[in-house]
Amino acid sequence: MSFIRVPAGAIVLTASMALAASSARASDVDVNVPFSFIVSAKALPPGTYHVSVDAQQGKMFVRGLTQGVFVITNHLSVPDTAEPKLVFHRYGEEYVLREVWTGDGLENQLPEPRREKELVQSARDAGGSGSPSEVVVIAAD
Repeated sequence: MSFIRVPAGAIVLTASMALAASSARASDVDVNVPFSFIVSAKALPPGTYHVSVDAQQGKMFVRGLTQGVFVITNHLSVPDTAEPKLVFHRYGEEYVLREVWTGDGLENQLPEPRREKELVQSARDAGGSGSPSEVVVIAAD
């Protein structure tokens, strides 16, 4: 059996490079949301949330104090100068999370959840356009 000796410094360098690569893939933002909102099929209460985005794997985790939800997202390139924010569509008193901007050159679009499709159809049935009554933007840290 033969062994290859690698200087300890090289191992540390390799480990630090791996950590840098993994942290480059994920972007995080923190935000205080003052209203209940829908992410995918889950309703979340008002509160402080930590949003982690892994652009390479196309997933996002929205985590509050007591609950959270994983979501598959689509990523679009935006200017690096774009500020971190969350974008919600409001229908009456219901809010749906649709975009997360992390401030690192990516806009993360969430798919339209079933509940939003129902809200759009209700608005159309009532004679409206079906578009949100308001787009609400909350700055993130």
